[in-house]
Amino acid sequence: MKTTIKITLVYLLFGTLWILLSDNLLNFYFDDSEVIDKHYFQIIKGVSYVLVTGVLLYVLIRKFKIKEDEKIKELEQLNIKLKEEQKKMKISNEQLEHFADVASHDLKSPLRTISTLIQRFKTKFEDHLTDESSEYLEIIENSSKKLYNKIDDTLRFSKMHHTEEMFETVDLNLIVQNIIKDFETNISDKNAVIKVEEFPKINSSKTLLYQVFQNLIDNAIKYSKNNESPVVTVGTLDSKSEENWTFYVKDEGIGIDLANHKKIFDRYHRVDEGSQNEGSGIGLSIVSQIIEKLNGKVWIESELNKGTTIYFTIPK
Repeated sequence: MKTTIKITLVYLLFGTLWILLSDNLLNFYFDDSEVIDKHYFQIIKGVSYVLVTGVLLYVLIRKFKIKEDEKIKELEQLNIKLKEEQKKMKISNEQLEHFADVASHDLKSPLRTISTLIQRFKTKFEDHLTDESSEYLEIIENSSKKLYNKIDDTLRFSKMHHTEEMFETVDLNLIVQNIIKDFETNISDKNAVIKVEEFPKINSSKTLLYQVFQNLIDNAIKYSKNNESPVVTVGTLDSKSEENWTFYVKDEGIGIDLANHKKIFDRYHRVDEGSQNEGSGIGLSIVSQIIEKLNGKVWIESELNKGTTIYFTIPK
């Protein structure tokens, strides 16, 4: 029971008992000769009530204040400990991120060397390579690229958890345009067509939304049909919802069968392990966790060989 309610109940109880018992109490101490009239009698009752209730309230409030001070000191101590733990956590996160950067660089460096040496080897001994040896070299090169991308995506996944949600007015049109510029070489190599609809300006995290669209557009280009130019549409639904914006990234690629729809957002899950696509299987996991972090929802609509559409919502 709250202290304020306790004080009120004690005050009401004492007041009721005083009304019921005060006459008998005063008559016990004073006889008729001492009490001149009823007016004097009521003055004594009133003054006595004020004095006694004043003392009672002082005692109760004093007791409440002592407990409150103890709670404040306890909270202050907990707050100091919390700040210390936050400092330790920040240092730990910085050390972990630094380690991830170093580890990523150290792991990717030999992979770059392998890729470079394979290119040089193919150029120098091109006339002496058999079809079988060329195939082996291509497998090695593709495997090193996949491992390189997996390391890079794992680092992005790690950094995503340490990104602060700094909300601001975000122009999604600029975000998508910048991503397309970043993918310019890849888009040109695959002769991809990126269709972009008009986006609203929203209040959210620019950094996290950049990662969402980057991963979704990257996936849409990667998982295209063999010998076909990827066609990717990025847009927003004309939703009447007052709570959420709904966005989507649609492709006309290889698609995903229904059995994999629930697994597709799991970390490192790939539905085409045997293919030569360079995806690491972590992109959609990053998207899912970011959207969850932004209090939105993400889902998929896809059919094998008929393309995929990823939808996600962002609170308005």
